[in-house]
Amino acid sequence: MARFEEDGGSDNDLDDDFQAQAPDTTLLEKAKNVNFSNKSEAEDFFTVNRGEFAAQDPSQRNIFHEVAETSVPDKSRLRWYLAFLDCLFDNYGSLLKSTAEEGLTPLHSAFNKWNTHFVRRAMANQNIKNIGQIFEMRTSSGENVLCFAIKCCFKGTKDMIERCLPSTLAFENRDVHGNTLLHRLVVKGPPPKASTEEWEILQLSLVKQLISVHREALTSRNKAGNTPFQERLAFLEDKVPGDSIVVYIKEFCMCNLSREDTIEALYRTGEERQIEFDLAGLPNPTIPPGYLKSLSAHLKFESILKYVALPSLSFEMDDGSITKRSSSYGRDTKDMAKESSNHTTARKGRKGRQKGLTNMQIIFDWLRERGVQKIIKVIIVDNGDVAHSDEAIENCLKGFDVEIWNWKRVDLGADVIQYAAGTSVKEISLYSSGNNAVLTGWSGPDGLGCPEKFPKGLENKTRLKRNVDIFTERLKTAFQAQKESQIQTLQQELDALRGQLNKEKSKPDRDPQRILQIQKKLGVQIQAQKILQAKKDIQVYHLLDTGPHSYAGSFATLNSNQESEHAWLKVMEQFAECILGLPDDPKQHIKIAVIDDGVDASLSLFEGKIASGSSFCPYPNSKDLISPYFVPSGTLHGTIMAYLICKICPRVRLYVARLDEGYAVHGKRQITARSAAAAIRWAVKCGVDIISMSWTIDFFENSKPNGDTSTKSSAFPLGDLRNAINDAADKKILMFGAASDQGSDSNICYPAKSENVIAIGAATETGEMCTWVHHGQADFTCPGYQVPFKRGDGTPSSPQNGSSVATAIAAGLAGLILYCDRIASGKEDGRLKSKDGMFDAFCNMSSMAGDRRFPRVSEFFNVERSEVEHWTGYTEEEDMDEGNGNAQPSLSGPTKKKLDDILTNLKKPHKYVWRP
Repeated sequence: MARFEEDGGSDNDLDDDFQAQAPDTTLLEKAKNVNFSNKSEAEDFFTVNRGEFAAQDPSQRNIFHEVAETSVPDKSRLRWYLAFLDCLFDNYGSLLKSTAEEGLTPLHSAFNKWNTHFVRRAMANQNIKNIGQIFEMRTSSGENVLCFAIKCCFKGTKDMIERCLPSTLAFENRDVHGNTLLHRLVVKGPPPKASTEEWEILQLSLVKQLISVHREALTSRNKAGNTPFQERLAFLEDKVPGDSIVVYIKEFCMCNLSREDTIEALYRTGEERQIEFDLAGLPNPTIPPGYLKSLSAHLKFESILKYVALPSLSFEMDDGSITKRSSSYGRDTKDMAKESSNHTTARKGRKGRQKGLTNMQIIFDWLRERGVQKIIKVIIVDNGDVAHSDEAIENCLKGFDVEIWNWKRVDLGADVIQYAAGTSVKEISLYSSGNNAVLTGWSGPDGLGCPEKFPKGLENKTRLKRNVDIFTERLKTAFQAQKESQIQTLQQELDALRGQLNKEKSKPDRDPQRILQIQKKLGVQIQAQKILQAKKDIQVYHLLDTGPHSYAGSFATLNSNQESEHAWLKVMEQFAECILGLPDDPKQHIKIAVIDDGVDASLSLFEGKIASGSSFCPYPNSKDLISPYFVPSGTLHGTIMAYLICKICPRVRLYVARLDEGYAVHGKRQITARSAAAAIRWAVKCGVDIISMSWTIDFFENSKPNGDTSTKSSAFPLGDLRNAINDAADKKILMFGAASDQGSDSNICYPAKSENVIAIGAATETGEMCTWVHHGQADFTCPGYQVPFKRGDGTPSSPQNGSSVATAIAAGLAGLILYCDRIASGKEDGRLKSKDGMFDAFCNMSSMAGDRRFPRVSEFFNVERSEVEHWTGYTEEEDMDEGNGNAQPSLSGPTKKKLDDILTNLKKPHKYVWRP
């Protein structure tokens, strides 16, 4: 196969082709004298020869194989040949499934003879409805039709892939060596008659398409133990740098796959590289001399990093001094001056830009020296009294092609981002003091901000909100104008193509190939127009920043102990105040089971809220004594979880279950599944609405579900726990379980693993998933980082972290939603009590960007402080109970409308399914 989709040709007459290649030519001999463009002649041919066609055996070689292997005639007979193919496919298209020796279908045979006319005509025929299934058919060596298309470098392979969807069987195909289609494609070199450039463009486009429809192939290993990426590296040998396929696969993995899958796709065991750099949580914000050098001894960085996260840092020099300005680390001063002069003109007249810190340059220069070329996401804390200068920020990130920008410096000019990240940036977090001039600069046509012209101002909240609203509208208007302009341009192109098509069709000697080409272009443009029209408007989120509230702001060294207000919880606490001002009917309270290590019932917060409790935690080595549920373990874990639930959902009745603990395989204390199953069954008997489980039980894939403890997994009756969870689901009880906080190193965990449990992971208050959360094990995230907690005396305690915290908050949020539904309608919507219904509610609250499965409560439950005292459950005229004359309050009109609006938006069916 030495040609690049070059149709077979011959100078011989068609008769000679048939006689030379088809010994049994009865039907073909008859067909050569028929004008298949004439409908009447074609019908007569198939009527007269119906018997011979009916005798074609689909399990053996037949006329379709013969026609597929026939050399394509010269131009004088090509129109006849194409018309003959159309008639064959119209009448006997099912014979395309026929298999000859070695399992070859007619399409396999066509590719063997480079007869792409046969393939294209079959794909274009509307009567062949199952063409994608035919592409899935494999030869005896395991190769389907797509494999042959890749062998032939067929330009129509992209169309073939589209015709296979939505089935992915064709892409899961493996040959005798265990290679997937992607394995085969990445090691395919250019055909002799094709230019290298032409082939590389086609090859890259096919790689992108295969990955988009079947990304699982990236982590698939063949019998040699290699993934497609590793096969590509072996194929290139020493030509790896700059290879477009290598770069694309790396970027795709970094942007779209979990950390675990990224490492699986890119590296062999023992050859792993560092794919992120994170100094958040350093015990000391001052970097000692030699620290980066010591890291270099054992850190091998990938050329592309998923993210770089840095808290506010300073550097200790060799002489013991602490520096906050050091831009010469690892670089010659003359070289730096030369580089800086390249854009001196652009800086002319911008005074003061060189003032400020340069600390981060040390880190980013060091990363460059370690071979890092691209960083997908940066998260930098730069919110001190003195921040980094514009020039320092540009020097830090220039050339890294950052896609997600989160450099926390107030009023950072758009020109800095444009210079440092260029056109690569896709998502930007901006921090504003409320200065309207800066907001105008951000949203203006040039995106320029000049600190000299727009000095820092002190804005009150009302004015700040007004300025942000103006900025948002201006930005949306600009986005819409651009979208409409693009749609208009596409429409003009569509009109031109339709004119060409009509002109070609009106010609007496019209060219079917030319018409087909125009129709294909027209189809592509129509699809592009649909995609553009369906493109969502730009979304702008803003958060009042009075402290370290962003994901970047949450990065601090461990000795930082600042107390700050939690914006997400503040919204919910304020809404809870409104709820407490409404008429109270204890029968409508939400019953939530807190299954944990007990609750300190002495705290005033729980007064009147604990409905019942039970303990499943016996004393060690005792069958008679049991640890009470109202005297918790020393960790106060369950107490904190119950506290958070009550803060979010104040109208709650708590059912407290205390769990037993044992020892896992590695000596680590772990909750016993037996006690967990018993606690769940107890909660079911209590008739609870929600079960909150802020804990995990690890198990291995080879655990036996019948409770057998002979495996290497933790010894617990997994089957009993599964059955208890399923029983609770059958009773329409909502269950929330904590995702693992062990990152990619975690085992599969229960109860979050169960399909009947909504798995919750920890996030910052702005929705960024915490790095320790296993991405694939969380359906949603909730605040689980630096969550404030107060002791029994009301004094602040250490902030709480972890997915267990987020799980309690999620359970409280679900309880609040159920309570609002009960008081707004007087009854309960059964769908909200189901997992699917609550799943939809959380989806509707959550952001759709990337992996931010995080409820944006400010868009649903935000109530201004001034509104709280006016929120009332009483109508202007109270209804009187005729029986005893007592007032029976009901919701006022504005209050009911507020709740109805919230619930209407939450109950919308949602198409997104998060869990991988």
